[in-house]
Amino acid sequence: MDPCLDCAVHTMTPGEAGPKIVSLLQPNGSSAGAIHDPLNPILVLGLGNELLQDDGLGIHALRMLRLQPPPAEAILAEIGTAALNALPFLEDARHVIALDAIAAGDPPGTLHHYTLQELVPTSISGGLHDLGLHGVLQMLPPGHPIPNIEVWGLEPASTELGLEPTHEVARALPNLVQCVSGRIAELSHPATRPHT
Repeated sequence: MDPCLDCAVHTMTPGEAGPKIVSLLQPNGSSAGAIHDPLNPILVLGLGNELLQDDGLGIHALRMLRLQPPPAEAILAEIGTAALNALPFLEDARHVIALDAIAAGDPPGTLHHYTLQELVPTSISGGLHDLGLHGVLQMLPPGHPIPNIEVWGLEPASTELGLEPTHEVARALPNLVQCVSGRIAELSHPATRPHT
């Protein structure tokens, strides 16, 4: 049974222009709350600026995920907007789930699920804190395998100054967390095919 039956996920259609990522990665100063299993790493990144209302929804979603017992294979890392801080985690990950605000022109609170390649990278000032996941992946050592990366998020209503998400996004956050929890479980225990 699909653990995410209530998820109205917006997916890309061929030829459709990719949405932009509103924010990428801000340091929290530490990776407190991370759960490490180097044998089978699934990395979940909380991205965004929690000082800008819905821009911080990735951070809020990650904190909600921490309240649940995640699979042993999951590493939960609150990164924020400084993408460079994600590099050590990306070097060891085989699969990455990034949580962030995604502006695709849909109603606020709409759930989105994309691969990183489908998203259009953005940069505000070009500084290291605006580097983004696309740029950090280019900093992996030559020949290093690139992990599978998918981005889950919600359509923001406002990215104005404020510590709390808007009502529309706050109401949609539990559904996002449920969908991502289901995806982590799916990645942790992929269906096994019977031997013939």
